Amino acid sequence: MQVRIEESAIAGGVWWEVCVRRVWDARLGLFVPIEPITQRVRRAAMVVVGGAGFTQLVASGRLIERLEIWRAALKATRLFVCVLGLQKLVRRAADEETREFARQMRSALTNSDMPQRAPRASTPAVDVEAAVLKLQVTCPYVSWITQCADSAAALSHVLWQTSGDVALAEHTSGGSSSGETEPIGDKRFVTSDVASSLRVASVRTGTDLPDSWVRALTQIPKVAQPVAQSIACKYPTPHALFSAWHNLPTQNERELLLASITVSSSVSNGRRLGPVMSTRIFRTFNERDPCRPFAEL
Repeated sequence: MQVRIEESAIAGGVWWEVCVRRVWDARLGLFVPIEPITQRVRRAAMVVVGGAGFTQLVASGRLIERLEIWRAALKATRLFVCVLGLQKLVRRAADEETREFARQMRSALTNSDMPQRAPRASTPAVDVEAAVLKLQVTCPYVSWITQCADSAAALSHVLWQTSGDVALAEHTSGGSSSGETEPIGDKRFVTSDVASSLRVASVRTGTDLPDSWVRALTQIPKVAQPVAQSIACKYPTPHALFSAWHNLPTQNERELLLASITVSSSVSNGRRLGPVMSTRIFRTFNERDPCRPFAEL
């Protein structure tokens, strides 16, 4: 596998090329050797952008437009966006705002009659991570790498890890470990080390939100998988559940909203969730005191 890099004023584009020496023959059920040909990997490409340029795109509202342009120019199904030095930039902006607040407080204490300067506008960098979270929903084809330092060593490490994942997705068949014989399909293209260590956004499919909703419900103590699935079946999104709570007039009705849900499993034999668990789930999502034990809900 080879890595190709193209630089521009704002960002650098990275794509991969592979030398193909065999193809999968479905009739024979095996790989057939061919004359070596070089093909461009269209599953994924990467855009490397500096932290300062990235915050300018966020502040100007042109980031989504740029993402579409980059994806079209690189001709990739999936786009990795690696932002260099973003965390350092965010910390620097936070320090500047802290110093400005301290300066205003000292000025107010020493001479309250003096007119105060208006506080400086918030640096766009402090809103970058919120913008990235929003874009993960609106641009599901993008994986974000926001923890990479602005250094050649850090970028080389990210490229090395991502290249390994792309190569694995391109070439790995099921092998003897899983008993499969055909190559891995697009739906199984994931980033292993990059996803875990650099918090890259997961590959999103049409069932991503319901699966995430069920997993979130199972994090509540004593809410098993069948219980979470039964709740998600009636309220398939968090918004649906919170809207149902909001539409009820009294606190007691909100707490008992889930009590009548039937839990379908081989163990429960169709029992209902009951008022105790219904109340605890409601209070878990609506409790304002973070120090209150779950047993007291």
